[in-house]
Amino acid sequence: MRSVLLGSLIVMTGACAVSPPVVTPLTASDVAAPAIAVSGMPGRNAPATASTPTSPESVGLLTSASAAEAAESCALPEGGVLRFFPETLFLRPGQSTSLKPFWSDHPGGYDPVPAGCMTDLQVSDASLASLSLAETSSEPSITIADTAPDGQTVVINAAVGSRTFSDAVRIRRGAISPIVGVWSQPSTMCVTTAAIRELRFTEDGQFSVTWEPFEAYKDYWGTWSYDHGSGHLSLKVEGGNYTPRDIRTTGTVTLDGDALALDEIFLGTPKGARQAGCRAPFVR
Repeated sequence: MRSVLLGSLIVMTGACAVSPPVVTPLTASDVAAPAIAVSGMPGRNAPATASTPTSPESVGLLTSASAAEAAESCALPEGGVLRFFPETLFLRPGQSTSLKPFWSDHPGGYDPVPAGCMTDLQVSDASLASLSLAETSSEPSITIADTAPDGQTVVINAAVGSRTFSDAVRIRRGAISPIVGVWSQPSTMCVTTAAIRELRFTEDGQFSVTWEPFEAYKDYWGTWSYDHGSGHLSLKVEGGNYTPRDIRTTGTVTLDGDALALDEIFLGTPKGARQAGCRAPFVR
């Protein structure tokens, strides 16, 4: 898929009765290369403009390809979904992340969509987050405001061609459970069977287990709860591409900094293995 169609980024304020932010629209004569205008900021390579307010609008800039060619290069298969994040994303005030759209029609797989195919990129509340464009690429990013309160959700809306889609970022100020993160077993400690290369615990209570990570593939996944005081961990499997029959999902674990021993919990034997799965501790 070739990136040829670039749209402006704008910020809307949701249902609140406030004035829309200023957006400076670009024309082809403003730039040496295609650019995106972001909530009042000139796009990449665009010169500074006067501060005279203008009405927010969406600007599409084409390269030498025609509009019909652009539409064809950004065309998506029927069905499936468009998203920015494969799982719930938490950000803290002041943090940023790139917005990289992808299309998927099944769990564990996705096809990237060029950022230049997006138009009408918006956030639901300009007081919680802002949009910007990296100086060295056409990828937009979202930054959470320093004053954003804990627990709020920022909805991100966009369009690719005639298809609109939304995703969300959740704001987190509170303490993070010490078990949250991505863990793996050192392969040198798993001699007779494959090591688990990705044991992931997310802030929203999701976990996943993967022996051989590839793109968004996971072996199985579900939800977790952990009591740091007692060391009790409980896993509830909710789905998977491969779920071993010999897993044990409840028991105590030992967490020491960036080392995690599952003690009474067993994550199972990998597919096709002749011996039981590795019980080596995990590192982060």
